[in-house]
Amino acid sequence: MDKKKVVTVIGLLAFGGWYAATPYIAAKAMRDAAEARDASALASHVDFPAFRESVKEAINDQVAREMAKSEGGGMGAFAGVLVAAFTEKLVDVMVTPRGLENLMSGTKPGEKAESDTNQDRPKPDVSMNYVSFDEFVVSVQQKGADAKPLVLILRRHGFADWKLSGLKLPE
Repeated sequence: MDKKKVVTVIGLLAFGGWYAATPYIAAKAMRDAAEARDASALASHVDFPAFRESVKEAINDQVAREMAKSEGGGMGAFAGVLVAAFTEKLVDVMVTPRGLENLMSGTKPGEKAESDTNQDRPKPDVSMNYVSFDEFVVSVQQKGADAKPLVLILRRHGFADWKLSGLKLPE
């Protein structure tokens, strides 16, 4: 092989490696922004309309599962409608750059976010993988927890940009 071919192959391999790593790079940038409490940097990695819809669906699915478990008859159905209406408004208010920052840093809604308490909290187990060419998931689970992990869904936006677009709540 001549020198030009070798350089071309090396360049293509480097480009392919970088391109395959872009969702990992985006997930790390999101984590770094959350840890730094930089809401604007974190917001730049979120497709808020898609993320809000995904959160609404996840909460409504969770409520429907809980309603199916309990025997409530007509009262349960009425409660489900109330919860769905409340969820709609709550998600619109809570799924903001600041709310997302709290979620990613492990702070509960309404809880004061202090750096000292976050340092005492154990780091969660995080796993990342491709689901498809345009979808990538980040699973976050507290260490020692029996529950299923929280799954954050990133989708490709454009050539190599990834944005947080969905959420699956643990059951």
